[in-house]
Amino acid sequence: MTRSLTVLAITLAMPLFATGKLPPQPAALELPVGKWQIEFTNGVVETCEIHPNGCAFEAEPLRRSPGKVSIRGKSIVIAFDDDRTERWTRLHRRWLVEHWCPSKAFPRGEPVLGVAERRQ
Repeated sequence: MTRSLTVLAITLAMPLFATGKLPPQPAALELPVGKWQIEFTNGVVETCEIHPNGCAFEAEPLRRSPGKVSIRGKSIVIAFDDDRTERWTRLHRRWLVEHWCPSKAFPRGEPVLGVAERRQ
């Protein structure tokens, strides 16, 4: 797991090393409306579609679930109907995704980490 976290950290920091400075960030956090692909450190790949009304739908090979999005500080939290919770934190054009199962483990339990990239 340590190797996976190191690779994740390097991947997320690459824009900083390439330019020497962070790109500007929007002043207020907005919902990441659209279709996203998330690749997790455990090998799971999911898609998540987020709508302007705060509804979300997630699909991966072994599960599909609707959910509800809320903004909490500098992150968004998606509570899915199948007892899973994700916290998304903006990292430039990508999002760091922390995934908890079951939801009662959020936010203190050990999450599975992933990176979300826009697909549409």
